[in-house]
Amino acid sequence: PGGSLAAGASCTLSVNVRSATSGTYTNTIPAGALSSSIGPNAAGASDTLNVARPNISKAFSATTVPLNGTATLTITLSNPTGTAMTGAAFTDTLPAGLTAVTPGGNCVGTKAASGSTVSLAAGTIPANGSCTVTATITGTTVGLKLNTIPIGGLTVAVPAGASNGTAAADDITVLAPPTITKSFLTSPILPNTGVSQLQIVLANSNPTDLTGATFIDTFPTTPGAMTVAGLTTTNSCSGSLLNNLGAALAVGSTG
Repeated sequence: PGGSLAAGASCTLSVNVRSATSGTYTNTIPAGALSSSIGPNAAGASDTLNVARPNISKAFSATTVPLNGTATLTITLSNPTGTAMTGAAFTDTLPAGLTAVTPGGNCVGTKAASGSTVSLAAGTIPANGSCTVTATITGTTVGLKLNTIPIGGLTVAVPAGASNGTAAADDITVLAPPTITKSFLTSPILPNTGVSQLQIVLANSNPTDLTGATFIDTFPTTPGAMTVAGLTTTNSCSGSLLNNLGAALAVGSTG
């Protein structure tokens, strides 16, 4: 049966709604849709409902850094709805071997970066937009470092109970320094007539190629001069084997 409404009065109908699909929903009752004993409604009624979660992603500015080297971590918060999301908060716990300093980015709110955490409190994600939180990350131990903010790691106060539905992850590899070792294959040798092969070994334990390797080995001058005794050499390192002055290696070179 139809409803009744007293003269000069109003009444309210309410129902809870929801949707599993993100998006903007415009719900309209058009003019003329309401029928009554005194005629239809002359103007329509309409409102918009935004259905969406906040999103979070993250990226390091480099895929590799040397031991104790730095990179920038950027965490991006996004809001696909037409209404600002307020009270945004997250804490990103870095894996062992990474430390954070110097919080930055354009997200409104309290940003922090210290020790093993990067965080935001009381943040605002603009409507139909995004903002960032940044930090300078230092690699303090060698290896692959996977950094993840889990599902639910980003929360907002408005809309109440909203959080990210997908995890945010990126990785960075902290590279070990190359090593160099040297040895004389024969020792002792006779003065003047004796010859020993000097072997220098460069090693790279990382999964990333090392390029541009250079070094200078200057021979000792005491207790006497040590020089190149012959031009029979080996070089499996590529590059050029030169003397310590950058010229062609020659018998008598001092390094």
